[in-house]
Amino acid sequence: MRDLGYDYTTAEDGTSEASPLPGRKAEDATAMNDSKSKCAKDFDSDVTYLFNEVRRNPEKQDEATITVACLRAARLVDDTYTEREWRTQNDDGNFSFSPWDPAAVQCRLDPLGLWRQ
Repeated sequence: MRDLGYDYTTAEDGTSEASPLPGRKAEDATAMNDSKSKCAKDFDSDVTYLFNEVRRNPEKQDEATITVACLRAARLVDDTYTEREWRTQNDDGNFSFSPWDPAAVQCRLDPLGLWRQ
């Protein structure tokens, strides 16, 4: 963005801010926005995916282990439900519980309860 006359910073929470460099006018915001949009189109989906994966499971724990624990805590499955069952059901998309139940969505998006309440 500096070559377009802007200082562009991104905060830890993913928000960003662009401001004109000293001595530059903010008159060509269109060029800056076009450049940002092209960059987002090329790279944003990958970066966003990685950001969310790190945020929801920073220690990279086993997905089945943390999801089944979450499903049990939410009482969507009982203690006999296994990680193997979850893996099989996750692979074929046919779950023994409603995957759209709000608690199931919570377990899918944030099984450790670190950021989405």
